[in-house]
Amino acid sequence: MFGMNVMAWNGGDLEKLEVLQNRVGRVALGAPKWTAAEAIKGDLGWSLFSERMIKAVLNYKVRIEQMENKRWVKQIFEWNLSESLWEEICWGHARKLKIQKTVCVRIGRTMDDWLLRGHGGKGMKWDCNKWKKEIEKLTKEYGLNKWKHSMNGKTTLTWYASKNVPRFEMFYDKSFGSQLLFAIRCKALSVNRHTWRWNEGNTKLCLQCNRGVEETVEHLVLECSKYEHE
Repeated sequence: MFGMNVMAWNGGDLEKLEVLQNRVGRVALGAPKWTAAEAIKGDLGWSLFSERMIKAVLNYKVRIEQMENKRWVKQIFEWNLSESLWEEICWGHARKLKIQKTVCVRIGRTMDDWLLRGHGGKGMKWDCNKWKKEIEKLTKEYGLNKWKHSMNGKTTLTWYASKNVPRFEMFYDKSFGSQLLFAIRCKALSVNRHTWRWNEGNTKLCLQCNRGVEETVEHLVLECSKYEHE
């Protein structure tokens, strides 16, 4: 997103963007509104807006560090350092990736600058391209860990959680069959257990067989006698 690297976005703004992105993903996959966001991210291979923000801000921080002092951007950055909300957000992003910082003490200044440093103090001689690769790698690790952690405890994702990394799945072709496949993989199929509040029978029980059990995705796919020969 244009300007993401210099704007002081807060968590609420990013959350709204995530909600909009998930809505688009549900439409693309033909998924109902109760589909877990982790499954949408996982099968479309999207990154979170927070991940994009981290990369944009930290890469811009590196660019500023390596600019010549006569550049206006560098001068404005240093002039506003003591009251910079962007600077606080930048350091918050760095901590998420476990990037360290080195404080630069300068004589005659009321506020000391700081520089990004990798694990073990690495990065003092890295150029922007080297830092860009490092930030990309660390952000992917951060996003992957956050994605996996957010699936813990969600019963609808017990099957889906076996997926190792988010990536776009080529078997989604906008057909009804591919929509069913996605819904089954993340247990988001429109079964009575989910829809009983507004379906005609007003019941969670399976109406396709006479076993008297809840109509869940597991039951419909693996147990229901109605579909045992299909």
